[in-house]
Amino acid sequence: GLIIAFFSILLSLVYYIFDVEIFKMSFIISNLIISLGITITLFIFGVKSYRKSLGGIIDFKQAFFQSLMIGLVAYTISAIYNFVFFGFIAPDYMSSQLDGFVEFMESFNMPEEALDKAISDFESKMAPMDQVWSGIKSGAIFTIVISLIVALAIKKDTTQPEIV
Repeated sequence: GLIIAFFSILLSLVYYIFDVEIFKMSFIISNLIISLGITITLFIFGVKSYRKSLGGIIDFKQAFFQSLMIGLVAYTISAIYNFVFFGFIAPDYMSSQLDGFVEFMESFNMPEEALDKAISDFESKMAPMDQVWSGIKSGAIFTIVISLIVALAIKKDTTQPEIV
């Protein structure tokens, strides 16, 4: 969880320092691939390490809860970082991304009313605590989904020889 939080914070700082336009489709796709790759790899590593400490035997429930704990640590630290970042380090960062958001939404050829509502929703969620809650909600959903997948993939008894 600590390693995932570290990489998450590092990536966000790199994006901020290099003024990356976060609402470009190429950025969204590459960030998703990088973030998913790091996160899933570290979830798997964490659960496998826990399984090894249990003598090579882990059931679905144990693997799922271990994975949830990894996610809980990662996204709690990330939420705290986001609060500090958006509240004190760069309080105007999200408002500086508004033009990119508008361009991104316009690329979907949305009706004017829907576009206005999306922009209004974006503007209303720029406060640091809104960013924290958004991160916690998306982190929780993401953690549950990844935990289910990782637990299904990792649960097994490695002390028994596999029959081929």
